[in-house]
Amino acid sequence: MAKKKAPSIHSRAARRATDIDINTDKSLKEVQPPPRDAPHRPSVLAAQHSAGISKKAKRGRKDKMSAKARQRHEKGLEMAAAVAERTQNKIEKSKGRGRTVQFRAKNWEEINKAAEEAERAAEEAEKAAEEAEESGDEEQPKKSGIELDEKMDGAPVTEDSAPAPVQADEDGDEIL
Repeated sequence: MAKKKAPSIHSRAARRATDIDINTDKSLKEVQPPPRDAPHRPSVLAAQHSAGISKKAKRGRKDKMSAKARQRHEKGLEMAAAVAERTQNKIEKSKGRGRTVQFRAKNWEEINKAAEEAERAAEEAEKAAEEAEESGDEEQPKKSGIELDEKMDGAPVTEDSAPAPVQADEDGDEIL
């Protein structure tokens, strides 16, 4: 068998390997880091009101706007007011639609409550009828105005004991 060659000194494995022979100083384990008392500098943390991008003030003759510049400025202000008004109208319409949705949801809640109350009344009527049957009394339960499927009169049920005769076609053959 061939001898295994040692890794190159420039290889990744050689760079990651640590010497076992290194004796680290044991006193380094007990050393505490220095305290973190940073000097208090409120001027650095305070808000800089004049910071940011600002436009230089106009001086002299250019201080006043020309007639066309003034017209452009006024037109821009009018457009901004129109946009703000449109936005306000849209917000009001949206709030109105939201109120409509909430109002309709309240109506459904009331309808659902009424349906639950009707179900409870029907269940109570059934219980009263069952109790009357168990006790043997022929008393009629209170009529709540709700007629259940069990109590409704339907078409009489008839049972056919004989199957229907098989039909014959023109030749007299039976159709299966």
